[in-house]
Amino acid sequence: MNKRYLTVIEWIIAFILLLLCCRFSIFSIGHISALNAHKFSEKTMHYGPSKIIKEIDLKNRKVLLCKYKDWISADVVERNFIRWYPGSPVSPRPIDYTKKVTYSWSASGVSDNRDSLLTVIGYANDPTITKIILEAKKQKSSTIETQTYKLDESHMFIFNLTDKKDMYFFTDIKAVDKDRKVIYEEKTPQ
Repeated sequence: MNKRYLTVIEWIIAFILLLLCCRFSIFSIGHISALNAHKFSEKTMHYGPSKIIKEIDLKNRKVLLCKYKDWISADVVERNFIRWYPGSPVSPRPIDYTKKVTYSWSASGVSDNRDSLLTVIGYANDPTITKIILEAKKQKSSTIETQTYKLDESHMFIFNLTDKKDMYFFTDIKAVDKDRKVIYEEKTPQ
């Protein structure tokens, strides 16, 4: 009887090892680096290769602000144990040069193993714009949170808001010049 239990335990261990090998093998969709997961994500969207303007580290996630020709995007890649996987990106958006600011956004809800994430990206076409101001509120609260992004030579901006218990929605986006005069403003419908 002892030998029979030992054989069953050996087969269970072998099965678990086989599952682990399959999960973390070179054949899985995961990638060793965040950059490789980003490149794979762009290939699946038939987009790029884009230039990474800014990389933001979050808990087990990276958000990459990118530009490809006259398009902007933010790609989210997520770490699961030792591998990186494509997350939910902010879809590529063409820069509309007839507008002072082109922007796009994406929001994900709270789940058991990750925080909510609101990502707002954009491009400022007007050279007099120096800062972008974003106002956002949480779904369960009426408190408004304001964040400011100082533009650099890329004229691109990115905002990331995360929360463990609630989801963010942005309510207002403004572009100001060096004297804090509002050049552009757009409120989202409530």
